[in-house]
Amino acid sequence: MLLIFRKILCWAAAVLVLAWVYAIAHTLYTHDLSLEAIYDAPKTKDGSKPFVYVVSYADGPEVFLRNQNALARSVINRGVDFTLSYRKHHLDADFIKRNAKIFSYSRGAGYWIWKPWVILRTLETVPLNSIVIYLDSGFVATAALTPLINLAHDHDIILIKHDDLGTNCGMITQRETLQRMNCDTESCYQSPHIWAGISVYRNTPAARAFVKKWLDWCQDPVCVLEHETLHQGTPQEKSTLAPCPGFVHHHHDESILSTLYAKEPQGKYILPLADMSKMRVLFWHHRHPQGEHYSVLPFMHRYKVNKWERWCYWLYTWPISKLRAK
Repeated sequence: MLLIFRKILCWAAAVLVLAWVYAIAHTLYTHDLSLEAIYDAPKTKDGSKPFVYVVSYADGPEVFLRNQNALARSVINRGVDFTLSYRKHHLDADFIKRNAKIFSYSRGAGYWIWKPWVILRTLETVPLNSIVIYLDSGFVATAALTPLINLAHDHDIILIKHDDLGTNCGMITQRETLQRMNCDTESCYQSPHIWAGISVYRNTPAARAFVKKWLDWCQDPVCVLEHETLHQGTPQEKSTLAPCPGFVHHHHDESILSTLYAKEPQGKYILPLADMSKMRVLFWHHRHPQGEHYSVLPFMHRYKVNKWERWCYWLYTWPISKLRAK
């Protein structure tokens, strides 16, 4: 009886090991670019095919730079012509000098004021009518970005409505910013919460002008910094303005973007986050230092790699990554 039990255990262990090896092999095969069919992006209605750029930025802990590399890898052969991976040394020296106070804060590598800068720099550099997709480095592409690209053929500016949190502009923007931007009104409070983690532009004068305004407001410490941070250690540290109903906390560059949309909604296409998720072209892993040892590779084909295969791959890569870090 004991012998039979041992045989069953041995067979079960062998099957488990074989399944584990297969899961890893299938995951790696699925991500083998050298065997992947070439994706031919569709043309526009007039037969043209504008260039498509994906723009990202990374600074700070190494995991964010790795995330950016993963993003760049994930958009290859997915309808994207060029990937621009900005780092801090790519920023204009005068821009950093003018905003030294804001860049002195580690949060958002300078409260995310680099975001509209890298978008505008790209728009000013690439050919007219090119499509520029900004993605936070916490994204990876899971399929061709064609649904977003097709929208950009018809719209200069595509913004994402953060509809899954139940928040509006007033809930994520301090009153000081609303007053500074001349939008301290009920209609502005009720305007949508726009997510700054992703935005899409067709390179037109209207798109460049909008991003330029976003950049200009982001360089105003009163707008981008929390009131308490700006006046820390002074008698003005505590705000005298009552917050908007349901106020959670100030979202900095995102608050400014949401307020700008509230002021100028014309000419912007609003894509609800729920609808973007249904496109199944992007995955938000948002990997931080505490999770730097798990691989985001399985997410790049998350609809071709099942949960079992993802867990097997993580079980394989996690200890290797930990040992390599030592």
